[in-house]
Amino acid sequence: MVEYIQGQSVLILGVTAAFTDSAGIIPTYFSHQAGLKQLGIDNVIIYSVNDSAVVGIWNKKLVEEAAAAGITNSLLTFFGDPSGAFTKACGMELDQTPELTHMGLFGRCKPFALYIDKGVVRNVEVDGTKLSAPFLMQR
Repeated sequence: MVEYIQGQSVLILGVTAAFTDSAGIIPTYFSHQAGLKQLGIDNVIIYSVNDSAVVGIWNKKLVEEAAAAGITNSLLTFFGDPSGAFTKACGMELDQTPELTHMGLFGRCKPFALYIDKGVVRNVEVDGTKLSAPFLMQR
């Protein structure tokens, strides 16, 4: 990941899993790409603790939905973190609860956003209700 974002201003969004409620904020990033670019964001990286096949299907679905609304994707990149290595490195592991265990969700990511400007973390938000594009654009 470090090599991928080197020299860029990026917003990294971690969601619990693809296709979940915490991932419901992603369409706001499609519709606010121009505003994010005006703020100097070079890339919005969306990732979840899922394998690349799941993330690829999720990405395709979201891009198709955006295209149906007349929106093209020029800013968002999707990544899978199948082992949870990036999640652990960021200290963003979701606390395991009986409900998560019952659903078969282990080692998942807290919903969070990192704003990284040229390798320096400038802001961290850890709250699923505050991760929509319009909210973060005001920060």
